[in-house]
Amino acid sequence: MQSKQQQIIEHRRCCETLAQRVVEDFIEDNVKPVDLVEKSRFIDRLRYADVVEERSEVQHVCGYPLCNAALGPIPAQRYHISLADKKVYDMTKRKLHCSDRCYQASNWYDKQLSETPVWARKGLELPPVRLYSEMAASAEKEETPLAVGPEVDVVTHRPLGQPAPQLPSLVVKERQCASATRT
Repeated sequence: MQSKQQQIIEHRRCCETLAQRVVEDFIEDNVKPVDLVEKSRFIDRLRYADVVEERSEVQHVCGYPLCNAALGPIPAQRYHISLADKKVYDMTKRKLHCSDRCYQASNWYDKQLSETPVWARKGLELPPVRLYSEMAASAEKEETPLAVGPEVDVVTHRPLGQPAPQLPSLVVKERQCASATRT
């Protein structure tokens, strides 16, 4: 008979194994739309970011799992200056996809994924995931996201609205954590 703590550890290990299998499936070619939707409940946003990065930077194919197009030459520029919007955008994530359409579809999918790790979702009801093509075809069409990265502050290089890290408080928290682990 396993103790409650052992059961929790076993549950977490099983969930992590399942999530890793899904990531490996998404990295491979020939991912079907049905699989992308059905398996979305077994991964979180961090794992999906790993999929996109692995596909684009290691396999040199589009980061969106439903696209197997090879990535062309990757531009060296990090920022895009939109004269029409009078804004500066970070292009880091856009470079991981073969086209604006794939970038938009990948972002759409990513935003629907839960940030909660799979092992911590017990009893959590997740909303259904829809693909970008379904969204575009539906009558309730929303405004399409820009095919560039987030708007950034030119001076700090941080996304707008993101506060600067408070270094002194981080040091205090680190010391508190270190003293808590010693006792």
